[in-house]
Formats: sequence, C-alpha cells, structure tokens
Amino acid sequence: MCFAQLKLNVFSTISDNCLYAWDCESYCEKETNKAIPYCCTLVNLEKLRKRLDDYNNYISDLSDTLDFKPADPISEEYYNILMTNIVEIFLGTDCIDQMLQRLGKVDEKRLTLISHNGSGFDNWIALQSVKKLTQCPLVVDNKILSLPLSNPYTEERLQKKWKRQKEMMSNSNYLQNISFTCSFKHQSTSLAAWGNSSNLPMNLRKITDINIAKFTKETWESLRPEWETYAKRDTLCLGACLIKYNQAMKITVFQNVSNNLTAPSLSLKGWYYLYHYNKEMVEKPYYERTILVPKHTEKENVEKVYSHTHPFIRHFIRQSIKGGRVSANRKSFETDKMNEICTILKEYNESDTEGIINLFKEYSVNPKDKTEVHAKLKKLDYSKLVAFDANGLYASAMTEGEYPKAESARPVRLEENEKFVKLFNEQKFRPRTAILIVWFKYPTNMFFQPIPAKDKITFTNRIGKKETGSKIRFRNGFCHDVSTSVDIQEIVKAGGKIIKILDGIVYEENFKTPPYRDYILILKELRNKYKKEGDMVVSNCMKLLGNSLYDGFYKPEIYYTDTDSLYISSSNWDKLNEAGLVSENEYSKGKNDYGDGGIIFGLYLAPKVKYNIILTSEGVLKEIKTFKGYSNYKIKVEDYIQLASGHDVTNEFDKPWVKSFTDGIVIPNDKQKKVFRSYLNLVKRKAPNSEGIMYPYNNKDEMCLDDDYVSDDFDYFTNVSNDDPSE
Repeated sequence: MCFAQLKLNVFSTISDNCLYAWDCESYCEKETNKAIPYCCTLVNLEKLRKRLDDYNNYISDLSDTLDFKPADPISEEYYNILMTNIVEIFLGTDCIDQMLQRLGKVDEKRLTLISHNGSGFDNWIALQSVKKLTQCPLVVDNKILSLPLSNPYTEERLQKKWKRQKEMMSNSNYLQNISFTCSFKHQSTSLAAWGNSSNLPMNLRKITDINIAKFTKETWESLRPEWETYAKRDTLCLGACLIKYNQAMKITVFQNVSNNLTAPSLSLKGWYYLYHYNKEMVEKPYYERTILVPKHTEKENVEKVYSHTHPFIRHFIRQSIKGGRVSANRKSFETDKMNEICTILKEYNESDTEGIINLFKEYSVNPKDKTEVHAKLKKLDYSKLVAFDANGLYASAMTEGEYPKAESARPVRLEENEKFVKLFNEQKFRPRTAILIVWFKYPTNMFFQPIPAKDKITFTNRIGKKETGSKIRFRNGFCHDVSTSVDIQEIVKAGGKIIKILDGIVYEENFKTPPYRDYILILKELRNKYKKEGDMVVSNCMKLLGNSLYDGFYKPEIYYTDTDSLYISSSNWDKLNEAGLVSENEYSKGKNDYGDGGIIFGLYLAPKVKYNIILTSEGVLKEIKTFKGYSNYKIKVEDYIQLASGHDVTNEFDKPWVKSFTDGIVIPNDKQKKVFRSYLNLVKRKAPNSEGIMYPYNNKDEMCLDDDYVSDDFDYFTNVSNDDPSE
C-alpha cells in the first residue's frame, strides 16, 4: 500500500501588515446583465487593529467613570477617523485597477486581499479586471477560492529593490504577488451575522437597511452619499471580524487566514502545529527595547502520522465517509395541552380564531403587552418535544476509540471473511480497525437505522426523462456499502447482522493514543473557559476548529433527526438523564437545544423541511422554520400546511447567477419556477399512517412512488441543491 509521512507548512510567511479586507460594489448592466464594478473599498488589517487598540486603551483609562460595553458604538471622533483615514475608496468602472495601483506602492512582496463571499462574487469581478493571468485561479464548485496574480502596477523602485535582495541579474520584472481569497470559507454566515456574533461596536457592523438595487449605471454617481457609508462600513465590519478571528486562532493554534483558504485547512494545520511543536515566548531585541516573540521547538517521541497516497485507496476511503444523517420519521407533533394553550391565546387576542398556527400569527403581531399571557403559559405542565443535541459530536468522535496507522494497511484476505463476520456479529472485532465492502441486513421491525443504505432507483427527472441514480435511504432489509469497522459495529449493536465481507483494507496497528485527542481536549477546555468568561467570539472559534476536523431504533419515538440531534418526546428525557447522557458541556453527551422549553407543535415533512412552534421556559412562543432549497424570505407557514395536506408548492425565484471566466458574473432578470413535491419524503420512508408515523421500507424495491414520480427541483435525497446558498 502506498503511503507517505504527513508534512504541513504551518508557519506563515506573510506578516499581518500584508493582510487587507476589501469589498466591491457593482451594478447590473442592462444590455448584458453583467455585474459591473463602480466602487472598491480597502482596509489594512494591521492599521485598523492599531486604531481599535488605541480606542480600547482610551476606553480602559475611562473605565472608572464610564460603564462601557463592547457592543456600544465607538465615539464619533474615532468613527470618523476610521471612515476617512483607514478605509480607502476607489471609484469608477476601473476601481480595481486603481486599487492595484495603490497597492503597487506598498513595500511588501506578497499581499493577501480578503473579501466575504469573494469566492462567489468579488473574486469573479476582480478576475475580469485582470489583463493577464500569470497563475491559475483555484476554482472549486464554480467558486474561486484563490485568485493569485502578479501586480502589473508594481512601482519600478520596488522591483529594483526586490531584485537586488534576491540577487537577480536577469532583465525580467519582479512584480508584487497579490492573492484574492475568501473569508466565507472560514465563517459561512452573512457578514451581518458575523459582525453580530463577533460583538462588534454597533457602528462598525454592516448596514442592512439599504436597497442596493437602486444604484445603477445612471444613478450610482449621483447617489454616492447614500451608498458610500454602506460600502465603507462593509469593509470596516469585515476587517474588524477578521482581526478578532485571527487573534483567537493565532493564540490557540498559531494560524490565521493568511495561509489557510478554508476553516478545515486552518484546523488541520492547527492540529499539526500543536501535535508536533512546543511554543514558548522569548525576549528579542527590538530597536532600543526588547519584545516577546514565539519560539517553536519540535516535540520529541511523537508518533509519526502517515497518509495514503494511492488515488484508488483514497477514493475507496472516501466512499466509507457518510454525510449528515437527516430523517423525518413522524409527520407531526402536538402537545397534550394544546386546547389550554389555544384558550389562553384566544383570550389574549380577543378572537375566536381556531388552530395554533392562526392563533400564533395573531399573537406575534398583537401590540398588546404580553407579560400576563407569558405568565399563564409558563405555568402549564405540558408534553413537548425536546431537541437532544449532542455536544461536540464530530470532535468527540475523534477522541475516543481506535485510530489506525496508514502505514500498517493491507488488503483483506479471502479466508478472513468467515472469521471477521463472526467477530463483527459477536461485537468482538475491536480493537481491530478496517474499511470494508460489506453485505448486511436490518431486521424488518427496526424503526430507525444507524447507517443508511445507498440504493439505485429509477425516477422521472425534472425534464420528463427517466433517470437512475443513487439515493441515500434509511430502510430495513438487505443492504451493501463501503463502511468503516466503527460503522459496521454500530449496525450490529443496533440489531443488524453482517452477512459477508467482499473486499477492503485491514490495519495491523493503531495509534497508542488517537492523534487528535489532545488537540480536541485543549479546544474543549478553552471553549468552556471562554464561554464562562462571556467571550463568545473566541468560544465560537474553538467550536469551529473542533467541528472542522470531523430503544429508539425499534420504537417510533424519534420524530426527526439531524446528524447531531434527535427530536424526542420529553417523556424520554428522564431515561437519557438516568443513563448519564445529559450534560451542558461534556462531549459524547447532549442537552436540550431549547433549554427548559420545548416544541408544542411541529411538522416534519422531509429532511431539512420542518416547522416548529416553541414554548420557552419563560412562557414565550416562537416560530422556527427550515425549508432547504427555499429562499428564507419567501417561506410561509401556508407552504408547510399545503405540503402536509398532499399538495405541491410552487413559487418563483430569481435565477442563479451565471459565472464564467469570459463574462464574469451575469445576473439574469427573469425568474424560474420551482416546484416542491408533496411526496418528497417517499423515497426515504413510507407514507404516514393514521398516526402520522412514517415507517421505513423493508427492502430496496419497496416504494410508495407511482411510475410518474417526478424528482424535485431540490434533491432532498442526496442533499444537493441547484441554488448557490451564498447568493
């Protein structure tokens, strides 16, 4: 088997002074529908950090007289300094060229420019302004993760200086290297949400109440007073978020966004650094004083980590990796105290409206004081659904059990089939580790399966043609798949039976200690520490690092599952508590996502299609809607009711943007009609019975679909959307 020692470059060669936040504003050209830039804004992160530090020091000096909170707006004086001296702005359709000219005067050979959702928008706009590409962009799933270029506007004096430093004798140019990257790959939320979660001062957060569509080719210049503050604040907000993110990551794992394109790559390098190096702070002369700088020394006696290099083996291993296990198992839930809740709401609304959904609508918009109604709801003793949410599911999976050594891998032998099948079925295969192609069987009375089946089914696609494709389904009966030994043992533990092993890889040796264990435990302790101190910014960063690395089986008591959470009746909560599975922070245990409250009404129609009304511990009613593939601003509760009643839901949506190297971004004016089918869960499970229970199928060929079944515009069964969520 081919393998090589894992080696990563974890030391950044780019200083913080070389990091910039930038943003681009554009209008849609009427003739071509192309996105045309009219403004760029730019912020040097180190300059912004120093200004914000100065302000924080100034506030600290006044802390005895001022009750200042981090979210309070910064003073008008400092705000104006940031907006005028720190944010640079470039105007016109050649604004990106102007920005490159400005950067060409900076005495730094390598610069990194970071935009939020740059991979989906800004980097494509920048690409159109580049007259000559000297390096290939890194494009993944039609997104430009990195756009490297040589800056043609590099000042000649700098080129000569850098050539002398390199002792270059040729006549070739020595141009500045600029890399356009994307922060969305580190924080996959909107910039507004990131600014809020980073607890930025209110006047540094993104401005959201502005209609940018009105800034057109004809109006952008005359309307500059309206959009300029918006554009500058966007870049200030991004810059401040990046500073906090970089500081948290650098303290913990000595990494930041400069040499990591994505959060998973940052987390992997962070693990590699902590696994292989010790860090200590030492004094270093700096002009007429000394400063503390980190010193890195390689650890001794560390078990080396190897990885597979053969492409076939890597592909085989990828086949064993299972995605999110999302399943809708019971169509609806209603609390046993629904009549009492409706009576209280009718009294508050002063109406005769029937049904919790309509009463909730009236309650939500009613301007009357809600103190009394909340007090009445709080007193109720009612049945509810709780969301049992696992703490650090991905992280805890990497700290327990066995972790195989890649260099000890070998093919499974034909004569080992009978022995391994027996060991699995007797749950004695551990501590061995393997990745195998297996035949297995679930009993027909199992309600929920720990590992889904991959079935090939034939259906009519959206354009009316018959299509055969692999669908992930939770069903009983005979199944076959590529699975890890851990998953195979879970199948048996839940009541399944292993029939035959066809092929695979067996590992002869495991790590004495899982290589990720210490790293995960450090992150766990730090997250809990920062959570207690109220520093949610760093606490969330620790969670991001951890997540970036990676009786209910038989009774119909699980209403809905979503990878790391189960929607179960509150009557089962005591069972979990008695089993020692409930904890707010401990890994491999879980908590109720809704605190002491819970769901009083729910519709669970398909994976990622659910509607909940929550009653909190304070007696407050809230609504939570999830409908993957449907635009958030268009979702109405009537859509859920229509689907639940057996009727399709149709709506019009903006067509997705078209991206290309030749035209950049084209924004279509016309709409597309999308149909969401009422039977979209029937590939996964049987139709609901009279109690709303959706039982699993008992074999591959058992289906509740007619011959004219048409696949949805959004494929809920492979979790692949036709839409670009970042747009």
